[in-house]
Amino acid sequence: MPHYKLTYFDARGYVEPCRLILAYAGVEYDDVRIPLGKLTPELRAELRVGHEHLPSLEIDGEIFTQSCVIARHLATQFGLVSDDELENLRMEECVSVISEFVMKLVPLFCDKTPADKREEIRMRVLRCDNVFTMNFFDKLLKKNLEAGNIWLVGQKFSWADIFFAYTSTQFNDTHLKVDVLMDYPELQKLRKRVFDIASLKQYIENRPTTQF
Repeated sequence: MPHYKLTYFDARGYVEPCRLILAYAGVEYDDVRIPLGKLTPELRAELRVGHEHLPSLEIDGEIFTQSCVIARHLATQFGLVSDDELENLRMEECVSVISEFVMKLVPLFCDKTPADKREEIRMRVLRCDNVFTMNFFDKLLKKNLEAGNIWLVGQKFSWADIFFAYTSTQFNDTHLKVDVLMDYPELQKLRKRVFDIASLKQYIENRPTTQF
């Protein structure tokens, strides 16, 4: 088994799906958490990556960056992808849709965004971006449920389910102030199925409390 070292700030942020995949797989790893605002030039040099390259995953001394790339690799290693290439393509699509949705939220937690603009952005996200995103997942899930399956893609639990469940909770209590799944009962059930998985439930109950 390779030795994994996952480095990010002391936050859930972009790296949390990777932590969730490792938790699901029961894999031990070095969880390096840099205090917010404490990434000094000296520490950056020690880590061998720049601010723009976090999170990073070190595997037996080799450093890799980009959160979705890292997550895809870990998902492949630990059985969270499909043997069917079209199903894998659909999983990639799910993760991309989620990533695009998250990018719409960036102005809400950017210090440069004027305070009087935040509510306008929040409402636009909820009325437009959230509806588009969750309609996509609702349609996808319902089609798979009709085929007798309970996850987003195919018959098995995948990294797409992890990305979806995590993102659907990440901003509810902070920046959006509402459950993004409030109008989607089947997606709520999916999220619960994901977080009821024993290894994920244990990790979530015991993970460090962070600002976001």
